[in-house]
Amino acid sequence: MPPPLKGAKFHADASYLLAGGLGGIGRSLSTWMVANGARNLIFVSRSGVSNDAARELVSTLMCKGVRVEVLQCDIADEVRLFDSLNAVLRTMPPIRGVIQGAMVLRDQIFANMPYETFVSALRPKVQGSWSLHQATLDQPLDFFVLLSSASSFLGNAGQANYVAACTYQVSLAAHRLGLGLPATAIDIGKVASVGVVAERGGGAIEANLVRIGLRDIQESELHAIIELAMLPNAVGVTNGHLITGAHTSLDPGAELADLPFWSRDPVFSHLDALRPHLARAADGGSSSTSTAGRASLKSLLGSAPSKAAAVATVLDALLAKLARALAMPVAEIDPARSTAAYGIDSLLAVDIRNWIFREAGADVAVFEVLQAGSVGG
Repeated sequence: MPPPLKGAKFHADASYLLAGGLGGIGRSLSTWMVANGARNLIFVSRSGVSNDAARELVSTLMCKGVRVEVLQCDIADEVRLFDSLNAVLRTMPPIRGVIQGAMVLRDQIFANMPYETFVSALRPKVQGSWSLHQATLDQPLDFFVLLSSASSFLGNAGQANYVAACTYQVSLAAHRLGLGLPATAIDIGKVASVGVVAERGGGAIEANLVRIGLRDIQESELHAIIELAMLPNAVGVTNGHLITGAHTSLDPGAELADLPFWSRDPVFSHLDALRPHLARAADGGSSSTSTAGRASLKSLLGSAPSKAAAVATVLDALLAKLARALAMPVAEIDPARSTAAYGIDSLLAVDIRNWIFREAGADVAVFEVLQAGSVGG
């Protein structure tokens, strides 16, 4: 078991840099850092204090005696970042810690993704993270934390650009460690009360994260994760990489179709291999609850006595699939309503299309799912 965390302590005579730190997660982290001793904060933000939440944060921190500098700067612009940091560090203490939380989300199916959309998500995390690395090489850093995403190792439909950017951050952390420099890339799951998902009111973004198997991370848990990432040689951190926020596929009673898509990836096969054993243990040694004993949709269709029975079987399975994906009771899904009425977007349509192909062997186009006049056909 890892030793208990002792509580983060930040130096009052040091500066701490937060990139993208005026967003929801950054506001939470900066408040937490100040509560634990930080007195000099440097925020790097493309938009600066352009909204009420950012202005309120800066005002609140300054009222607590914290020196706050906001550099309105694109961290991917290495020259501009160097110049801005050099100017502010003439009057501020050296930087002892960096938290890189800058991000851009431009989700789109990869086959249809323009080059500009792809690179827009890469820029803050690839060029931006490298610029921060270069700009702080002469600073006495205790930690260099890169906020990545659990999607970097799980994958996520429509986020090839963002996944690539997050994966780069994991490699950059390993590169820094190889140079003898502190670094941890944290693959964060779905933060419950702050950040992009919370600020956008959940909706399709949250439903998608739930669908791929991400668990909620509470704000206090986020602080503890950051604290762990700040420690040298922390337990659970491998080669500068800390994975959090993903459910395992170990639920012994779950249907295979209920499991997140990544549970079928051979990389995670060691988790899935445990499920039958856990099922037998949970059932007192009986294998009756094993998912291996459940009939597949394809086999049910093969044994259907009539076309009408086969249609009913497919509809029941489809309604159950939609209920899981939309996190709503099956009884609330009306087969007569269109897929659009339930907010099914291109990402969910791809998931449904893949499920139909996997379960029934039928090749359905994504646009057929999106343009279906009714769920029940």
